[in-house]
Amino acid sequence: MSIKSEFSPNKENETNRNTKRRVVLLPLKTKKRGYIMGGSSSGGNGGTPPRPRCEGPFRFIVLTNNLQIWNFVNVGDTVYINTLNNPNLPKLEVRIKGNDLLIGLVSANYTGVLLTCIEEGWNYEGEVNRKDGDLNNPEIEVKIWGW
Repeated sequence: MSIKSEFSPNKENETNRNTKRRVVLLPLKTKKRGYIMGGSSSGGNGGTPPRPRCEGPFRFIVLTNNLQIWNFVNVGDTVYINTLNNPNLPKLEVRIKGNDLLIGLVSANYTGVLLTCIEEGWNYEGEVNRKDGDLNNPEIEVKIWGW
């Protein structure tokens, strides 16, 4: 939120450079109430962080280093999320439902949220939403929902 300190000359006290009348600058009033003021506030008392929306949908590009995956994945394939419980670095795999083919990993910007939700008991399924790129640079997007 940007706060501006703006001032406007009072029409009744406006002056030009040739007169010696005094110009009075008054702060602009906001539409709601009071005057626009500068400053900041930390606000709140810390409390608990907001709970993620676990139901989704979540849409992301799957991280993969298997270039052959391009030949085996199709738009509309049903996928699910599988958790690898490595204590040092937990990972979330995206697999095709039915044959358990590993497509790749959940992108880092969704891993934390999904891990929190999975620890609370959520499961995730979805589908391959988009397949772009080519055999040398596959880009597979999935869309998943929690239940």
